[in-house]
Order: sequence, then C-alpha cells, then structure tokens
Amino acid sequence: MESVLKSFLQFLQNATIGQWMIVVAGLPLIGYMIFMIFAFGWKSRPVKGPDRWYEYVMLSYLLSFLWMWMISARVQDRANFLSFLPVNLILWPGPVLFHFIKSKLYRNFRFRPRDLKHFIFPLAHLSFYFFAFALPPMRKYNLFLHEYHAIYKPFEDFSFGVIMFLYCYFAYRFIKHEQWSINESTPKAEIVKISWLQRFFKVFFLSSFVHLAYGLFSMANAFIFRIVFENNYLELLHIFVFMICMGWLGFHAVLMKALPKSNI
Repeated sequence: MESVLKSFLQFLQNATIGQWMIVVAGLPLIGYMIFMIFAFGWKSRPVKGPDRWYEYVMLSYLLSFLWMWMISARVQDRANFLSFLPVNLILWPGPVLFHFIKSKLYRNFRFRPRDLKHFIFPLAHLSFYFFAFALPPMRKYNLFLHEYHAIYKPFEDFSFGVIMFLYCYFAYRFIKHEQWSINESTPKAEIVKISWLQRFFKVFFLSSFVHLAYGLFSMANAFIFRIVFENNYLELLHIFVFMICMGWLGFHAVLMKALPKSNI
C-alpha cells in the first residue's frame, strides 16, 4: 500500500496541469455521474424509450471516461491486472445518442433487430477488450504497454472521432428536418420539444468536431509523423470535452429535462 501511494505521489509530482485536472476533477465527476444514473433511473420510472436511451448515453460516457481516467492516473502501471478492463465504451456514445434523439423525436420509434447494424463496431471493440482482459496479467499488461498505445489506441481514437461525428451529424439532420416541418398546425408541445432537443444536442455536435480532429491527428501521428509529445494538448482537450459532455448530461438529468412530458 505504501509503494502504491508513493508511486501515485510521484506521478502527481511529474504530471502536467492537464493531467492534474483530469485526476483531481475526474473522481468527483465519476461519483456524480454514478449518482445521477441511479437517480435518473429511479425518477423516470416507469421506464420509457427516451429515458432508457438517456441512461445508456450517460452510462457509456461514464465508463469511457473511467477508462480515460485510469490511463491518465496510470492505474494500470500499479495494478497491471486491470489492463484492458472491459469498461471502455468509447464507440458507444455516438450510436446510443443517435437512438436517443430518434426516440425523443418519434413517439412510435421502436428498436428493431435491423438497428443492431449500428452497434457492430462497438460490439466488436468491446469483445476485443473482453478477450484481452482474459489474458494472463503480465501478458495483457505488455500488450497494453506496447501494442495498445502504438497501434490499437490510434485506431480507437480515429474510429471514435469518425463514428461520433457521423452519428452527431445524422442526428442533427433529423432534428433540423423536424424543425423545417413545423407549420401553423404543429402543436406547441412538439415545437418546444424540437427546440429543446436542438439546444441540448448542440454541445455534442460541436464536441464531435474536436473528437474527429483528435482522431485524425492520432492516426496520422501514429503512422506518419511519429512525433513524441511531452504534453499532448490536443489529447487533453479531447478528454476535457468528454468531461464537458458528461457534465452536460448530468446537468440535464438534475433538471429532469430529458424526461418526456406527458403531453409530448
């Protein structure tokens, strides 16, 4: 226990300001989101379609950030058996957020077997983590230390950036399409709902540009430029944007604005 504390203090001593902020702000943010997921789930009973998808969005962001926090705090360096802990749902927020928007816009929306095509890559990605996590501790730690950072992580960042941007774009197109269809006969409750969804979704749509830029840069740097950064500020920005999105989700969960009104 003393060696773990000593190594953690040594990490904090050598950490950048960005890493300090991630480590210090990460733990209370993780606790806050765990509380909000349970509080939102309890408050939204009986569970309806949009409520369920909203919980999935919060959960996917929470677990993905937990993985980022573990890497930033170098948890795997002190507990190598946690390497490839299958909590990284980085490819899930885009498709899940897309289905949340559809379930809010269209009252008759139902998830059908053909919709599983949206989750092929997220399921394959999560399966890889389960497979790697089942390896012996030292073998998977060596895989995490070398191949993951050199090959898998750039592909992961690139895939997340592209998937998040595309699903945010298509979800925003759905919202704009419904906004363009508003006329004199449109119920006021429907206009309010579309207006709320547009405001709510802007943060994620704008953040998708940051994720896309970081994913493209991460891939290019891994296989073309090969620049070793002492401080990768774009990566820190990528994580901070993730934190903003989590705070935004929690903020709306606190106000219960994600709950569909009975007259909508």
